[in-house]
Amino acid sequence: MSRAKRSALNGEISGELSDLDISRSERNSLKRQRIESSSNSVKEDAARRIAIATGRVMLGLSSRNQALNKTIISKIIETENERGTGLQFKKNVLPILSNMMFDTFRYAVEELPSKKVLMSSISVKEKTKGETKAGPLSDGFILTNNISASLRALNYTFMAKNTRNIGKSIKGMQAPKENMSKLKVYGEGLPKPTSMIVQNGFKLLIICVIILHNNNILQSDLTNVLKTKFGLSFKEKEQVSILGNQTLSEFIAMLSKQDYIERMLISNTDGSGGISQRSLNSKNAKHDDNSLVLKLGRRCLAEWSMEEFVGIFRQLMQSQWTDQLQEAAIFTVSNIWKS
Repeated sequence: MSRAKRSALNGEISGELSDLDISRSERNSLKRQRIESSSNSVKEDAARRIAIATGRVMLGLSSRNQALNKTIISKIIETENERGTGLQFKKNVLPILSNMMFDTFRYAVEELPSKKVLMSSISVKEKTKGETKAGPLSDGFILTNNISASLRALNYTFMAKNTRNIGKSIKGMQAPKENMSKLKVYGEGLPKPTSMIVQNGFKLLIICVIILHNNNILQSDLTNVLKTKFGLSFKEKEQVSILGNQTLSEFIAMLSKQDYIERMLISNTDGSGGISQRSLNSKNAKHDDNSLVLKLGRRCLAEWSMEEFVGIFRQLMQSQWTDQLQEAAIFTVSNIWKS
């Protein structure tokens, strides 16, 4: 065989081997792509199952004003047998959960700032449709309503037509011990939160009073405001049915546990005139109402916006609302939310 023919034959063989190598490379690439696609599909299915399970849990927690925390998330993942799948809650599950809760219930999933972060340093997140913007360190999630302004206005109108002013006595609002057949209770027999409407009203009243005192009021001063401005006189150890058979102090402690308000105990520890503050978390901790400061809690700041509270004040004042009051309300509320 001539040298030229051998050279041509070797070239053909080299070309075929080269084509074979390319074919093997392509097959390996396609194999890797199929594996990755299958892995992503499995991960997406797992994330969706966890999102659905988490949504069910969050609805139950929301009815009790409790937050979804890391411990509960870990238990959900364990219950769904999805440990070791490489799922990250914020990256893989949270986007699906947020879209699902918004599309189905018009709920937004909001992150709660960590309890370790001082309230004065919390930068409140801007609410956006069906999204959660990450703020500073967080250790919990809650559901918040995202109903339209027109539906909110309809709700205000309904409540205005079907409620009456609070009487001058707490006893007048209590359930009577006799003639129960004559008592007509709004929402009786209906599911929550309708049956909790009076408690929710007191919660909002207390929050509004705290706001109007620049987010800093002694518990003793709050009690005095409720008595002098609203005619609501609470005895220290009197359990009130409209507060869930609790004393006023116990009701405030419950709001603190739910993160709607923050209770700070002030004291002079070194005798030099300096004042220190520490958070009071225990419901049964001993304290003096004259040394217990109430502020807005992290849930309150995440659940409501500045504009919503200005709207609440405007609805409460009705025809007495003026442009001057509007400016004052915006100034007061914006200072609290931006602090």
